[in-house]
Amino acid sequence: MMLPPPTTPRITHMASKIARSGSVSALCSATPRAINMKRATWTISPAAVTCRKCKAALKEGRGELTFTPQPLKPMQQMAYAQPPKVHAEPPAEPLTLEQRVEALERGFAAAVLHAVANALRAAGVPHQAPGA
Repeated sequence: MMLPPPTTPRITHMASKIARSGSVSALCSATPRAINMKRATWTISPAAVTCRKCKAALKEGRGELTFTPQPLKPMQQMAYAQPPKVHAEPPAEPLTLEQRVEALERGFAAAVLHAVANALRAAGVPHQAPGA
């Protein structure tokens, strides 16, 4: 029975730059280029680095991870929007029971509407204007 040749462990680079496409550049590369994932891998933990050049760069203090975020599309901006603020300045005089119940109902309705809108957005349901 013939055994396959032993595999050499992949080199682990320190991640330096992350592109919008998701590719990662190693700290040891002079110009930013994607790491070939068939031959090597990457990490953000300095203790897990096995590349000699990356280790040397970390000792010099050059190990800072940079990421250029991609601008959000309008629909993504809406998904990250904060729920409407329902808290206002406390009134000068105490609220009546009816006013407290009304304020709680408004706050609960706003939270439910926000949660439903996020769930619909996550499910990919197209937005339909009210009354359309």
